[in-house]
Amino acid sequence: MKQKEHIVSPANWPAIKANIPGIADATREVQRTTAQTATPKFTNIEILNQKANHSDSMRILKENGLRPVTCQEILFALDRDPVLKEQLKGKWFWLEGKGTKMSEYHTLQPDYTLKKGRSKDPEKNIYCDSGNQPLVFGVNSDTMSAEVGRRFYLYALDAPSDVAPVVVGVRIGHEVVAQKILDLQKRQL
Repeated sequence: MKQKEHIVSPANWPAIKANIPGIADATREVQRTTAQTATPKFTNIEILNQKANHSDSMRILKENGLRPVTCQEILFALDRDPVLKEQLKGKWFWLEGKGTKMSEYHTLQPDYTLKKGRSKDPEKNIYCDSGNQPLVFGVNSDTMSAEVGRRFYLYALDAPSDVAPVVVGVRIGHEVVAQKILDLQKRQL
């Protein structure tokens, strides 16, 4: 009598792997390592090398399936991604939102909130100018950062007709930071 052939379907593979000790241990190790080295979500920030005023920036973002980045998202991303910071050095762009009550120097805290006052580390300093215009965010060049003692600035004073050197956005439907961080920062603006 011919022996029945057993076919392993891909749907059964996780159960099979879980029941073979060596494979199960290796699978757990791969998952643990992958979780530590996974690409962070802030890579969803995209820089479009287009000059645009506020209304054109918002239109360009929409046409490209993007939304404006928030102050909280860009602070989080720039603090964690040196490549993004390099790409934006010496540039400014329009953020989501309008107006801020913050003024003077603030320091980026480990929980991504801003604390009034200046840090000794220029990479953690952001200078804010209050106003009721659309929000502008800038990343100073190395030279400027050394001169003024801060890497970032946030303004709500510039006219919406001013032309930013780049348009920065986030793919619609993608998160950059956890909602908890966004909620903490929103209370500050």
